[in-house]
Amino acid sequence: MLHVDGKASEQKRQEHRRRNQYLRKSLDGLEAKVNNPGTKPSKQLFRACRNLYRLPRDNLHHDVISVLQQLGWSIHYCTHQADTCLAAVCQDSAPDSITIVTSDSDLMVYEGVQSLVMPFGRSRELLIVDKKKLLQHLDLPSQQHLLLACIVTTNDYVKNIPYFGLSTNCDIVRGIDLSALGPLGAMANNAERASSIMPFIQLYLNEVRSRLIQQKLNSKRQLTARAIKQDVAEVRVDHYTHSVTSFVARTETSMAEPLLLDDQSPCSHETITKVIQKLYSRKTLQQQSRLSRNVFNTLTLSPPSNQVLTTELSGMVADMNIEPVLSSTSAQFGAKKFSPSNRNRKSSQRRLQNQKDRFKDKLSESKQKKWRQSQ
Repeated sequence: MLHVDGKASEQKRQEHRRRNQYLRKSLDGLEAKVNNPGTKPSKQLFRACRNLYRLPRDNLHHDVISVLQQLGWSIHYCTHQADTCLAAVCQDSAPDSITIVTSDSDLMVYEGVQSLVMPFGRSRELLIVDKKKLLQHLDLPSQQHLLLACIVTTNDYVKNIPYFGLSTNCDIVRGIDLSALGPLGAMANNAERASSIMPFIQLYLNEVRSRLIQQKLNSKRQLTARAIKQDVAEVRVDHYTHSVTSFVARTETSMAEPLLLDDQSPCSHETITKVIQKLYSRKTLQQQSRLSRNVFNTLTLSPPSNQVLTTELSGMVADMNIEPVLSSTSAQFGAKKFSPSNRNRKSSQRRLQNQKDRFKDKLSESKQKKWRQSQ
């Protein structure tokens, strides 16, 4: 079964806004770079087009999903994002009865998910990520500790405190006793469980403040330390409400107000299509110009001795219609006749000089041989 994301939720408003602004800025930079006449088509530009392309939602539902349904796939349209929907399915099912294939590692945070199948590397090889091995790698005692560490670390709903990333947060959470929280399913509902985790978040914030006070910093980092202390002083437990609602309660709500026009997702389909057309047209002209120079060098600098080959090359030039390219190239050099670059001219002159020297050596050897025979 394929789970498809639904509408954007209120909990991910800031994340959607950040992603849309980044996409818009990247598209504007790519378009400005391609509009520059001096920009040459390269693999980096085509790779940027691939990374910035977003399939329109109408095409996704009408083209892709319809084809998958014809192939026998079952499609489930989630109300909001598919993460919370899949977590709810795993909570109500046996641990080994469901296999989730995804590229989003956030699903590992949910307590009902025990393993994921994710693509890795450039070859996108599918590998199994087991939660027990992940807990051993992070040296965390239980799933509840992983849940708390991921709630206070940067995710789709909240940013972490500066200089307190996953490694430092795991070190802090490791020392918090979460036995009172209990395992998954011990509470009557997920909303009660979400409210019960708030005191442990307060313990985490208290530990962060105490570490900042006890930490001895040199003069170069005092200003940074003051800024961090001010940020931590302003952070409250309510700052993590959206992440707790998603990761613990597994619920999301619709946006109260739509995003502003500048914060909405730009249409990358039209922009990427125009950029690719410009790159391919420029690449075609570049190939024609390179081919015309090679043919011109062949006909002028190293003319073939075979007359048939000369006729074939002349016909090739006529069929390729490279006269406009040659004329435009000669126009770049002014009124002078078009000539190859200095490097090509020097190499051809060196090659002709070497041929003359070899011919003179052979001629002198033959004269010496005849003189010996006459003697």
